[in-house]
Amino acid sequence: MATARRRIYCPVLTLTPPGWGEVAEEPQLTPHQFPRGASPGTFLHGLFEDLDFTQPVPADWMVEKLRSGGFAEQWTPVLTQWLDDVLRTPLPGRRYRAEPAHCGG
Repeated sequence: MATARRRIYCPVLTLTPPGWGEVAEEPQLTPHQFPRGASPGTFLHGLFEDLDFTQPVPADWMVEKLRSGGFAEQWTPVLTQWLDDVLRTPLPGRRYRAEPAHCGG
């Protein structure tokens, strides 16, 4: 007489920790995370000295400045946008901004 085999089925429980397998996004940089101190401050000041206030800030110009200043290129979009925002910000008590339409050149 043949022995009958019983099959026992066990449910498979897969535990996946939160975030497992997901690629973590790099934190979004902001101007307020730019390095602080005398050297970074001098670098930022120099950007305004060399900047053409009548034109948008070119990304390739910013890359060149960052490289020559010893800063990572990852700051390019952050500083480019920041400087563009500064140039478009109205000055208190003035009827103009430091943008091409108001520079008279």
